Amino acid sequence: SRALRARFRAWHGLACCGQALALRTGGGLVFSGVYRYERPRVAWLLQDADVLALNYGLHYRAAEDGAYGRDMAALLAQLQREAPTAGALGRGVTVVVRETSAQHFEGTGSYTAGAEKAARCGCWAHAGKVARTNAIARLNAVLRHALDRASRAGPAPALIAFYDVTQPRHDMHNQDDRCGGHSRAGLLQRQQKCCDCTHLCYTPQLYDVLVERLAAAIVEADAAWGRAPRARRRP
Repeated sequence: SRALRARFRAWHGLACCGQALALRTGGGLVFSGVYRYERPRVAWLLQDADVLALNYGLHYRAAEDGAYGRDMAALLAQLQREAPTAGALGRGVTVVVRETSAQHFEGTGSYTAGAEKAARCGCWAHAGKVARTNAIARLNAVLRHALDRASRAGPAPALIAFYDVTQPRHDMHNQDDRCGGHSRAGLLQRQQKCCDCTHLCYTPQLYDVLVERLAAAIVEADAAWGRAPRARRRP
């Protein structure tokens, strides 16, 4: 709707990328790409959301486990304070968090500086302990620990497990992609090839699993926050 797009433009200037779509049921679907956790941006999202699915991880560096843990603890504390009375009608927001999807860069299994410039691009299956020790696996372990601690203080978001789905999918990355940022200058520079072992190609066999787990997590989160399941509308 026009109102949804207007609200989206009002706060979305802080984000890297995104889109707002009005649904025929009267609701809206908003995607917003934000690199790292920042409290004001989450507060903006909570103002209009009925259901909020969050993920942070890919834009934290390999050696930032500690910073990531502190940010996730702050995020969960903010959600416990604000989500129960937030939302367009002030009736609360159902919040779920998603694990970060696996990367498959050669050797480390996760991104390291300069990996996108590899002369010979290949996205490799995780060998040996790499599946459990790469940077993304560690961040997901930190996230699970933060959720466990938050749940002891009160209701915590449900978790969408996604690493296990993407970890075997080394052959589903964009691989030979085009580099460039989201700024106008970046878009003009998207001529140089880069090795992309982060983003995944679309296929229902992969994303149907994500949608099914998202739906299950929403039901779980509603129960945790003491809200009844949402009534299903007829199409």
